[in-house]
Amino acid sequence: MATIGLIHLVWAPLGLEPFADFVRAYKGHPAGIDHALVILFKAFASPAALRPYYDLLAGVAYTPLLLPDVGIDLLPYFRAADQVDCPYLCFLNSYSRIQDADWLAKLHAQVVQPGVGLVGATASYESHYSSSVRFLVPRKTRTRLRGWIISYWRHRQIRQAQAAFDPFPNYHIRSNTFMLARDLMRTLEFRGERLKADSLRFEAGKWGMTRQILARGLQPQVVGRDGQAYAKEQWYESGTFRSGAQANLLVADNRTEQYRTADSPTRRLLAEMAWGPRAAE
Repeated sequence: MATIGLIHLVWAPLGLEPFADFVRAYKGHPAGIDHALVILFKAFASPAALRPYYDLLAGVAYTPLLLPDVGIDLLPYFRAADQVDCPYLCFLNSYSRIQDADWLAKLHAQVVQPGVGLVGATASYESHYSSSVRFLVPRKTRTRLRGWIISYWRHRQIRQAQAAFDPFPNYHIRSNTFMLARDLMRTLEFRGERLKADSLRFEAGKWGMTRQILARGLQPQVVGRDGQAYAKEQWYESGTFRSGAQANLLVADNRTEQYRTADSPTRRLLAEMAWGPRAAE
């Protein structure tokens, strides 16, 4: 039995391109440690639809798991955790793209350290509550009724965000790439996932993954391309997510690509949302 179960999610509606990017990166960057690759094929209608994906995996040892189109990312992950019998599990979402050799060994070397419960390739301080207060600004309207409706909707959105998310800085490991002990993951409270909002609450909410890890006296850490682990107070300085040129990024995804390709004003805004005013200076 391998020490690590490496679980990658493939969602049929995204098409072949994101998976082709993942396979190229996986083949081009050796993991540096023994592992069992498990591919979660979600929402594929027929064996014929899977054939191009299997072709891309030629020469790669893997186990396929076929899942219905239920949940977003996290529900499939928890289902896989029940089936993949490895001491440690590493999850990569559909957009994850490995950036460096020995990447899995670097993650594993840090997650096994005393007092560490969770590691990831990226993290953030962003609070959906604080962002709601900032960006759901009142708008001028032509009628009093329309103004009242918009004001009611705004305050309702803010109250919902306040109930679910801590204010900034809201420490959380992002779920694009994370690793933890299987036994630990199977004890986490998971309240289901029907909507993207459910995924956000488990990733960054008051009862989410990182908060549950911290409540157990364990630490969440970011691991960079340099192989170093960064405590939550150092995440901005890690040079990974929306920080400088993201030069220390171990595993990229669509959000890191959004930042990389954005113009300067947009990059400042994205960095400030993740790390606060100091990141926009």
